[in-house]
Amino acid sequence: MKANRIVVLAIAVLALIAVTSSRAWPQTFTTIDYPGATHTRLFSINPEGTMVGIYVIGTMFHGILVTPDGINTIDFPGSAVTAALSINPAGDAVGWYAYTLTMNRGFLLQRGAFHEIDFPGAKTTMPFGIGATGDIVGAYQDPGNHFHGFLLRHGDFMTIDVPGAAETQVNCITPQGNILGNYRTSEGVFHMFLLSEDVFTTIDVPGAVSTGGFTIGVGINPSGEIVGQYRDTTSVTHGFLLNADGYTTIDYPGAATTVATGINPRGDIVGRYRDSAGKDHAFLLVR
Repeated sequence: MKANRIVVLAIAVLALIAVTSSRAWPQTFTTIDYPGATHTRLFSINPEGTMVGIYVIGTMFHGILVTPDGINTIDFPGSAVTAALSINPAGDAVGWYAYTLTMNRGFLLQRGAFHEIDFPGAKTTMPFGIGATGDIVGAYQDPGNHFHGFLLRHGDFMTIDVPGAAETQVNCITPQGNILGNYRTSEGVFHMFLLSEDVFTTIDVPGAVSTGGFTIGVGINPSGEIVGQYRDTTSVTHGFLLNADGYTTIDYPGAATTVATGINPRGDIVGRYRDSAGKDHAFLLVR
């Protein structure tokens, strides 16, 4: 997949979403663990309920595909590590792999075949999301070690940088073309953003020290419901849902931290929580 053009989107003014209302709902979690894994993490769920993520054993990790029939491993051929990060309604999945634990390269898994995704001239390429129309979004690292977001559409790459941000990462795209991601300021603070009709809008949970974060994962569904995570003033990380009712905190009962990473059109949410022993477990939250 090669670039014929590169366009930097640096449009409009950042605005703070000032929604402060919150409405709780009965939160019923299902824990999902890969057998024998040190950690299990989910990042995406499609309309059929198929999920993708990773499992970790020691320092090595592998992609996973979770269906009602069980959990299957996704490994890019010959790679040392593989991360599966997004799946669309057609069952196409994207993520990244590495041969040496350093130079990350992107992949598309479509109808059982792997295809490489490399941003031209980048040190690393990491696709984080694939939309219903096949658009792919993610982040790449330039030769100066700075990260930029990207959109890959019909074989053309477009760079996406939040105006004034030190680094940008794009995580997902809706059928309407709305893009959700994260950015980091020069002070090192993380924020989420929504890019819609060439306008960037910052998403910050009221009272949070930071919202979102790189490589963690955030999600949006076609209805515009958004999930992510925030860190409070006591340095505890919580998941959240943002919809027409406002912000709702998502906390796995008794967990040290909770992260929400994906949401499908039905409103089913996936993510992970960390127990008191420091082990990550994936979860499915059905509303």
